[in-house]
Amino acid sequence: LAFFIITEDVLPVDFPMLFWKTLVGEPRQRSLLQEVCPELLRATRPEELAAFDMDECLDELEAQFPGVVATFAAIKEEHAAATAAASSIHIQSRVDSTATPKHGFRRHLASSLPAIGGSSLPDDNTPLFHNDNDLSTVGDATASQCSGMGATAHEQPFAKSLPTPYQTLSKRLEEQLLGSYDEPMKYIRMGCTSVIPPKVLQSLMCVDLKYRVCGSPEVTVENLRKSSEDRAVPPTIRAFFWEAVTKMTNDDRSKLLQFATGQQRFPLKSKITIDYNPTLKGYPKSSTCFWKLTLPFVDSAATLYNKLCYAIHHCAAIDLDNNAEGPLHMEM
Repeated sequence: LAFFIITEDVLPVDFPMLFWKTLVGEPRQRSLLQEVCPELLRATRPEELAAFDMDECLDELEAQFPGVVATFAAIKEEHAAATAAASSIHIQSRVDSTATPKHGFRRHLASSLPAIGGSSLPDDNTPLFHNDNDLSTVGDATASQCSGMGATAHEQPFAKSLPTPYQTLSKRLEEQLLGSYDEPMKYIRMGCTSVIPPKVLQSLMCVDLKYRVCGSPEVTVENLRKSSEDRAVPPTIRAFFWEAVTKMTNDDRSKLLQFATGQQRFPLKSKITIDYNPTLKGYPKSSTCFWKLTLPFVDSAATLYNKLCYAIHHCAAIDLDNNAEGPLHMEM
């Protein structure tokens, strides 16, 4: 990797984005795992975990997630304790709407309720009751039934705001999956920083680093124009050529780039020279050592398109950035 960063050559390796984000230390999201291990990611969804638990086969995940059964047992205990604590919140106070100021009751209420899930009571400017004689609703957080001179409330909304055990387990398994790549990536990072300064690696965004090392498999007409020198080609033939290139698919343009230069991806270290030989009656020719493409005489864009397609599909012997089997696709 460090070699390609320094030389600006292209390494046609399709590492997933999780690889690049881990390498440069950027935050990683759950969605990144979809490209690496979609089946395992699907198994960590809360609804999938619930299905495993209902079928009493959660232990089937032990091979992929060691300790998952014990972890889930601990999570259920934690959740049961948190739910019990939230459900046992009682507001016991002698309430006299005529004698007790509503703000005084609010302060008593605030001191009686612990902070759960980030919940808090309304400030003093928010009406606590719909009216001074209606104690059936306490703010927006309480559905209390108050009667007589006392009140008892069970704060069910607080319990409902707690994540389910399956949601908690899903989050922990996700973190475990993301963290499973930290150890091998540490040695890759050590190898890179032994060649290039660590600050150089840290200064690069993951997208920039990926493009700098692996280039882009997208070969657009605009990029080809910017990377080509075609002033030696007569205007008519030049128009035929770019019309033919525009008609090509991205895969065909990648093969055209390979036919002329020996590599299938941008960026290029120098421009492609497009030349024209009026005596050439056959197919286009190329000199990959000099990044030169020679066009034959043609009478239409359609003829040139057919000849270019035949050449790029039947003459791919010289290939600087691929092996004999085609592009490399690396998996983590």
